[in-house]
Amino acid sequence: MRKKAILFAAVLCAVLLASCGASGPKVSELVSVEAGADGSYTGTVEILENTAPGDVTYQRNGSMIDASNASQGYVMVAQSGVENRLKVQIIKEDVRYNYDLNNQGQWEAFPLQMGDGTYTVRIMQNKEDNRYFELFSAQITVTLDSEFAPFLCPNQFVCYDSSSAVVRKSMDLCSNAQTDIEKLAVVYRWITKTIRYDTPKAESIRSGYLPDVDAILDSKKGICFDYAAVMAAMLRAQGIPAKLVVGTVSEQDLNHAWNEVYLQNVGWVTVRIYFEGNQWQRMDPTFEASGGSFAKYIGDGSMYTSLKFY
Repeated sequence: MRKKAILFAAVLCAVLLASCGASGPKVSELVSVEAGADGSYTGTVEILENTAPGDVTYQRNGSMIDASNASQGYVMVAQSGVENRLKVQIIKEDVRYNYDLNNQGQWEAFPLQMGDGTYTVRIMQNKEDNRYFELFSAQITVTLDSEFAPFLCPNQFVCYDSSSAVVRKSMDLCSNAQTDIEKLAVVYRWITKTIRYDTPKAESIRSGYLPDVDAILDSKKGICFDYAAVMAAMLRAQGIPAKLVVGTVSEQDLNHAWNEVYLQNVGWVTVRIYFEGNQWQRMDPTFEASGGSFAKYIGDGSMYTSLKFY
């Protein structure tokens, strides 16, 4: 993974130094609404937030699983009384998602992004090396409020709340926007014009890294994972379903993260990527931030391979 991260950083550095060729309409050419200035939004901040109200719980010996908001697309998990490393594993049929879990007993939110059905949520404790054993598990029957529910609220990978700077920035940016397409345009434009790619970070990143969206906002630099997390957080705060996608891109299978955004009955063109109709389409702020000249590595988008959705 480190080798792939270094290769990705080296390729991106070369691209950033290259001249930019024409690659189709830019966001600024399609939507003319101006982004709001800092402090321009003066209304109340009302967004979906993670809670563990205790209405539907499963617990034993310090292991706690709160499925009260499973219909909203997430489950809350906490573990106390353990010093070793912990994992959460969420399984539906033959699909498994593995996550790190803190051992301080603090609640964390994990998405239920695999549709309606029966999920198994496992809390795992490290035994040695990369070997884990189960501390506790529960089966949860999930009926989502909508297929978009998991992509409208925070989770461990896209972590924010109503007090987050990223939410306030989203509100300011979108204060002049009237439609979802305008909101998407101003957020996308701001991220790709403001946040710089952090090559040293890409070269030193370790497994288990999680984006801190407010820290990224403050430093105005990050890696692809950071771009995608900030994009997803800002759009979800506006009530626009947005996936954070982790996968590979190009013939070299470079590790990458990007976004997919849902817009009802709207077609939209961005750099080499097309948004059309009632379906999820690909949106990649990292490559747009590079000036679009990364197109030779992604072609028409067919070189993207989606592995996980958050």
